[in-house]
Amino acid sequence: MNITINGEPETMPTQTAAPSLAQLVEARRLPAANLVVELNGKIIRQSDWAAATLADGDRVEFLAFVGGG
Repeated sequence: MNITINGEPETMPTQTAAPSLAQLVEARRLPAANLVVELNGKIIRQSDWAAATLADGDRVEFLAFVGGG
């Protein structure tokens, strides 16, 4: 499966079931606390990550909010 993550093309291994956003975040060891995930231009709530499955051609953006002054 070919997807784009933060503007970079990436090939994911083919699995019997499509991976979810939650599995992608976990596989990349990203800290979920301050993470926003956008899938094909739409922000996906963290509570919906497990239900949001990836498909060939999808575009994923990981955005992390940082505080400061």
